[in-house]
Amino acid sequence: MVRRVAADHVMYQESIEVFRPEKTRTSGEIGKVGFILLDFELKDEWDFGKFKISPTQEVNLGSIYSAFIAPVTWNEPIESYNIHLVAIAVGSLVSFIVSRPVKTARDSFFMKDIDTDEGLKERGMYFPIKMSGTGFTNTQLSKDRSDRYYDELLELTQLLYKIPYKDYKRFMQAIRLVNLGHINKREEFSLSYYLMVSAVESIAQLAIPIERSKDLKEDQWEELAKSNKAVKSLLGQYRSLRDSGHQLTRRFREFIFKYCPIEEWSLHEHPLANAVDTYLSVFNADELKDLTEKQWYEILPKELTQKEIKIIIEDTYKYRSKFTHEGGTTPHSNPNSAEQFFETLIVVASENPLKFEKKLFIKHEFLSFIAKRSILQYLRQSY
Repeated sequence: MVRRVAADHVMYQESIEVFRPEKTRTSGEIGKVGFILLDFELKDEWDFGKFKISPTQEVNLGSIYSAFIAPVTWNEPIESYNIHLVAIAVGSLVSFIVSRPVKTARDSFFMKDIDTDEGLKERGMYFPIKMSGTGFTNTQLSKDRSDRYYDELLELTQLLYKIPYKDYKRFMQAIRLVNLGHINKREEFSLSYYLMVSAVESIAQLAIPIERSKDLKEDQWEELAKSNKAVKSLLGQYRSLRDSGHQLTRRFREFIFKYCPIEEWSLHEHPLANAVDTYLSVFNADELKDLTEKQWYEILPKELTQKEIKIIIEDTYKYRSKFTHEGGTTPHSNPNSAEQFFETLIVVASENPLKFEKKLFIKHEFLSFIAKRSILQYLRQSY
């Protein structure tokens, strides 16, 4: 049930319900316009039939900040007070595909007045983008990437309208977790990382079943239990623990190995790839391509054994668990380290005696790639 008054609060299940109603909706207006806020300039119109995203309008917010507002036109019947819910859903899908933060207003009241200078400036305050200085955002997007993102978003949207409704809701929630991960990266890195892992975990539980393997000596224990109450009690407790376990770490690992296999990790772009491409489209400076080449200190997935990669993935899930149960942060020291895949750190292996070891941690951008690719690949293959 959708609230008539949002009161400036988001309940994402309402966006799920409005973006794809469980029953065909015939009441309401067609062609209502809302907006999403991007951290890049969208130069082309993205038309998906049921809705379209128009090119961004850049709004100067003063000093070194701007906003990029992309109107969203909804071509299905909808009540005017629900247009923000469509924008929230569309923004989540865009964020999932482009692997960047996307925001919008939390209330339909702020969906209007995007055709006036004052209205644009007020709406732009929802997501100001730093255009220069330390930590600035590269707001240019290469033409090839824009076209690729459009194709992927079109495919994702078509799949979400095709799959069973209960599965549609599950995938939309996972996509929203990725979206929130991107939004929160600058606010709290560990929370963002946790949300990314949780997105993968939520679909891994759908894709990878629990294994209830029988111990080779279980029949022998059962024979002993017939004449020994202590053994019978222990056997009962063992079976209870075995059958109640969710095996989340194993299922998380196997989901990644199956739907984002190691041989496809090379498809993950270097963090500077888009910046280099957009610069080269204007200037002739081929030497910049060296910026995306392997550096002497970098370690690539192909240089690791299967066992080493298995440990790295399982450690990634442990950071999520530590954040959940202890509020613990991830071990990363730099949210934007220069490496393509892993941040490398020297950590204390033991305190007595004091020993150090080199550890690899999956980078945020690479984790985002894994989340997007594994979830999208499972969606493609399963429906």
